[in-house]
Amino acid sequence: MNIFCIINLLNVFLLIKTEYETIELKLEDNDFYIPIKLGTKSKDEYFLLSTMLPINFFPSSECTKCKNYHINEKNTEDYTFIQPNVSLLYYYLNFTGDIYRTNITLGTQTYSNEFLAVKDIYDISSYNGKGRYSISFLNYDFNTTNKTFAIYLNSEMGELHLGGFDINKIGEINKLRIFKISKTNNSSPFLYDDFWFINFNYFFIKDIKFKSPSFKLTFDLNTNYFHIPKDLFFSLSYLIFPEQARCQVQPEGHFVCFCNEEYNKYFASFKFMNENNETIEINPEDYILYDNSGADNYCYVYIVLNYENDLFIAGKYVMSNYYNIFDIDNEQLKLYRIKRDDNEFLRERNFIISLVLLLSGIFLFLFCYFIYRKYFMNNQINEEENFDENYMIDGNNNENLNENENVINNPEQINEGINEEIGENIENYNNLDNDENNENIVNNENDNEIVFDGRESNIIN
Repeated sequence: MNIFCIINLLNVFLLIKTEYETIELKLEDNDFYIPIKLGTKSKDEYFLLSTMLPINFFPSSECTKCKNYHINEKNTEDYTFIQPNVSLLYYYLNFTGDIYRTNITLGTQTYSNEFLAVKDIYDISSYNGKGRYSISFLNYDFNTTNKTFAIYLNSEMGELHLGGFDINKIGEINKLRIFKISKTNNSSPFLYDDFWFINFNYFFIKDIKFKSPSFKLTFDLNTNYFHIPKDLFFSLSYLIFPEQARCQVQPEGHFVCFCNEEYNKYFASFKFMNENNETIEINPEDYILYDNSGADNYCYVYIVLNYENDLFIAGKYVMSNYYNIFDIDNEQLKLYRIKRDDNEFLRERNFIISLVLLLSGIFLFLFCYFIYRKYFMNNQINEEENFDENYMIDGNNNENLNENENVINNPEQINEGINEEIGENIENYNNLDNDENNENIVNNENDNEIVFDGRESNIIN
């Protein structure tokens, strides 16, 4: 019983070890960077995190368009050459280089993985990134029991949950949406252009329905924007941007618009539906970033066109409104929409859970203490009482033994005691005998009866 109580108390008061590992993402210039170690290096390097790429790529020592950081792929201790002259198509960019293999350490996980050492980039004048580290349905190589990872983002930080997901990030489990994913399959060993996606049959914009068996939606943390296929973009721009917002396109491809509470309702909401009537909604708050620093209320509308038709890409601003769970084994993307008041809801729920656990712990403690007092303490008291009784009996026996020892050891006292007792008896007997004789003499005067020493004599007058 005591062991049972201790186990229950430990389960209540100790945190149960989670099955996932949390990797903190560094937020810098609106981009999320992930810390990894390459080869035998002991220092973390930060790379932009992608959830779409089929392979990692890092700037090689020969890349003149790459700035800030280069790997030393010539170091044979850390890097093993695999294949030359490989191309990677990523959005509208074409990265070329050689394939190498190295050990990559992320958190407590170390594994061997191939990557593209970028030598040149086409269709872009300069490239100032540190490379891309990808974790997606296409290249999950971690040795975790649960082949799942999840991404949680907000305006201040980001978290990668490796090997599982945080149930506390989900307010209402019945609102978790689950979608089956598909993959492209490029068999060329010299070209990496595969990606994963969710297939949809219908696309809605402001309740206008479009049907196509080839609509695809993917999620990539490495882009800020919501990418719309170019044909749809040009034909539906009048529905996407309200005329009152006076939107202007920027060199990067997104738009700056005039926004206020009246105009915001005119921006488009998008909805995707598959054959099972499962839907994903992308609302204006998912792609609009507000700037209220000036006298006029401007906003950045992070919508850009995608040159590949039928492919929609949801970037980090859309992903930041969801808790994104990538289930590798089941090939499912699970999305839970984070509401504006979710944080408050989660705080209240966690407080209630903590309070219930605390009260349960107190109850268990009192229950265990009561059981201890009732059974263990009573047994101890009974043992002490039995011990005291035995001690008293032993004590009396010892006193009697001591007296007997004194008697045996002092024979003179025995004789004196016997003589005194005999003398007292004789004296008592004589006194008793005299009293009886006197009484008989008085009582027998009229009866002419005299008793001497117990003998009777009759005197006849």
